Amino acid sequence: MAETLPQFLMEHAQKTPDKVALRERDYGIWQTITWREYLEHVKYFALGLVHLGLRPEETIAIVGDNRPEWVIAELAAQSVGAKSIGIYQDSVVKEMIYIFNHADVSFIVVEDQEQVDKILEMWPQLQGVRKVIYYDPKGLRNYREDFLMYFPQVEELG
Repeated sequence: MAETLPQFLMEHAQKTPDKVALRERDYGIWQTITWREYLEHVKYFALGLVHLGLRPEETIAIVGDNRPEWVIAELAAQSVGAKSIGIYQDSVVKEMIYIFNHADVSFIVVEDQEQVDKILEMWPQLQGVRKVIYYDPKGLRNYREDFLMYFPQVEELG
């Protein structure tokens, strides 16, 4: 019997690999992710985070709506022994700086351009953040900061 969420995911993916685990509406059309696909995303994102230097006991922050990438990042962090914290996307910059610095956040996973722009505004005040990973690339074509990375690129590193 599973004792952790990553263990539960692995067991469920083995028992019912082709059943739907997650659904998301994209432009009005429901997209599905099976338990097998969910496990694969978690595995590759976790390995990508490790490749980028995430170590056990470090902390990632996740900022955004409830989307598959949120739970993938959450379970990926847990899978490698890291901690994760969720932050409301409507939090103001001052609150976010406080949370990121006091939680010793190393990686931040954000949803979109709005959140990336907030991070850019606060970047000089962040103490230990090494990477910012976004999962909705709309509007982010001309961003060139070395610390920014697209979610699928992290999975590819795994």
